[in-house]
Amino acid sequence: MLNASALLADLASRLPRRHDGDSLSLEDVPPFYLYDDAAFNFSSLLRCHALRRIAHTAKRERLAEVQLTQLLEAHPMRTTNASRALLFVVPIWEWVSFLAQDIRGEGCARDVAEGWLSHRGRIERARAALKTSPHYARRGGVDHVFASNAGVQWKADGAHFLTRRLHYSLAHLLQPAIVGRDHAYSLANRNSGVGRCTFELPYASNYHSLSYRPPPAARRRWMLHFRGSVAVCCEPGKSIRKAVAELANASSALQNRTRLVIVARDSTNLTRSEEELYRLQGEEMAASDFCLVVAGDNLISSRLYSAIAAACIPVVVGGSAGAFASHVPYDELVLRVDRVAFIQNPHGLLRRLAEVDEAELVARRTALEKYLADVVFEAPGSRAGSNFLRTAFFGCVHARVHTPHLSVFATDRPLPPHSEYSSPSQHGDLPCVCAREPKLWWVREPGFTVEAKEHVAELCRCVHCGVACPARK
Repeated sequence: MLNASALLADLASRLPRRHDGDSLSLEDVPPFYLYDDAAFNFSSLLRCHALRRIAHTAKRERLAEVQLTQLLEAHPMRTTNASRALLFVVPIWEWVSFLAQDIRGEGCARDVAEGWLSHRGRIERARAALKTSPHYARRGGVDHVFASNAGVQWKADGAHFLTRRLHYSLAHLLQPAIVGRDHAYSLANRNSGVGRCTFELPYASNYHSLSYRPPPAARRRWMLHFRGSVAVCCEPGKSIRKAVAELANASSALQNRTRLVIVARDSTNLTRSEEELYRLQGEEMAASDFCLVVAGDNLISSRLYSAIAAACIPVVVGGSAGAFASHVPYDELVLRVDRVAFIQNPHGLLRRLAEVDEAELVARRTALEKYLADVVFEAPGSRAGSNFLRTAFFGCVHARVHTPHLSVFATDRPLPPHSEYSSPSQHGDLPCVCAREPKLWWVREPGFTVEAKEHVAELCRCVHCGVACPARK
């Protein structure tokens, strides 16, 4: 019987690889099969009025699983002939299902009416269907992919990580699979690890940002925008947000060109004011030259994708490479700022931004317009579904590839003990993916001191290969 290595090699050989330099800018989208059995169809939950209200608040940013499925349903590379498929998409809306259970008391069960199941019931039905699927059995799930950009949910009974929301049994079944997430798997947080390979998935963007976005050459009211909380749990986000608060509270000659609003941490209640604040944030971003995208509880921020939707140039402090970084030239779209430089001298950033001339503003907005469809699900002609499929296949299935930015991550968890699909490698023989540091636009000035140890992202994810990445040029 074939092991995982041979199975992946077989898959990889069925779609030729084309390189654009050493990146993964590939035109090919692998043919895929989308499970459409009733067990995987959670769309009836969208009839829940309380869930529909969430789509008008900041909580909608976690609903990429819905928007992605809608794109894939109409994708030209979707096939109903499973023998032609190189990927199998499992469209479970685990976050929507979890929320529906959480707000059942607000009438969700009544709105959905017929066939109502608990979250556990829906997950168990999906698990049973997947376990008996001949498509899953053929390769033990190594060619299966699903998406969830929902983080940990804290409730009275503790933390609900993805593994817990999948009730462990489905999480175990999906362990050999590929997972698109809001942030890549972290060795520091094994409770959130599902799948043998994960990659960064965009958050859903603020749709008001998209609707209010002006043409690239239009002048904006504010130079710099940020609206959010400074109450975050962890470093480096705590120090970065403290610098944002310092910037917002200080008087400055440029203050009339900044829109830096510190607000309380998001309320759990859905009110009209919450919906109105969400609209206001999108409108303000679209009226700004630059949008601060800063680390919070973790390094990933949904503001990146709302800023791109608004054509507001993202100023990234302590962030990730960005979703689909192997396909999207983020160096043309964002300005990356050294976090230590910002923490120690936030006012220096204002002065530096004020020096950016109109020609560069228009050029970067034009680039944001060009690549909008690559990461924004609701953009006209969105390519986010294609990039999801490309990244899953060429980053997690195909033969050894190199990418200029971090976007694909191997977990350190072994595959479940399916004897037929066991691998000689603990990591399932994933492709060897190497990376370079993102380019910094503003760096610390001479004389700055580093008060704490720098958080350096892993430049090489070849932990599973047992060899060093080639030297970077």
